[in-house]
Amino acid sequence: MKIIEHQGNGINYYTLVNNHHMSVTIMDWGATVTAIKTHDKDGNFANIVLGFDDGADYITYQSFFGATIARVAGIIKNARWRQYDLTQNAGENHLNGGNMPQISFEPWFLERKLHTSDQVGLVMQYITLDGENGYPGTMTITANFVLDNDGKFTISYTGKSDKTTLFNPSNHTYFNLSGDAERLIDHHVLKINADEYAALNKHGIPTGKLPWVTDTPI
Repeated sequence: MKIIEHQGNGINYYTLVNNHHMSVTIMDWGATVTAIKTHDKDGNFANIVLGFDDGADYITYQSFFGATIARVAGIIKNARWRQYDLTQNAGENHLNGGNMPQISFEPWFLERKLHTSDQVGLVMQYITLDGENGYPGTMTITANFVLDNDGKFTISYTGKSDKTTLFNPSNHTYFNLSGDAERLIDHHVLKINADEYAALNKHGIPTGKLPWVTDTPI
């Protein structure tokens, strides 16, 4: 188990490696997962997530590949919560925490590294100020990235704010388990242990309804 560090174009990269040669690379810009390299069932070794070869392209194109999304992932209708007007960056709506600034494309601070006999990881932090993107409260957001020796990669988030506020972060990694970005993922199967799902309207905005998954395509 080890952590390999390198720099490029002012960006810091940290690669978590377990004893079976599986690795996960995270950069501090946007607390972004840039690569997950592992063997498949046939022993083929490849990177199974999408991204750019040049870290500067993440900043230039802002496509959210592998990025941390915060304070709130997804769309907030009419960019309003309670009495607060949020940044409108998707028409009249608020998308992925707003863009003034966009936390997904800002540098995060490496708070500490984790290293045990069966785990390696990183703890990264970002402080977003009261009023940024319209949200109340200064909030410290903590992102935890942990790879264990069984090949499990875990991402978890916590947020601590000095005011009541919204917090619903996510990670925006795109997977292609074939290791070939040119191949379609039609044959991929995703399993989520859920009883309900969030219904969306035609604009991709949650309606507030939570139908049961029973007797539906999902």
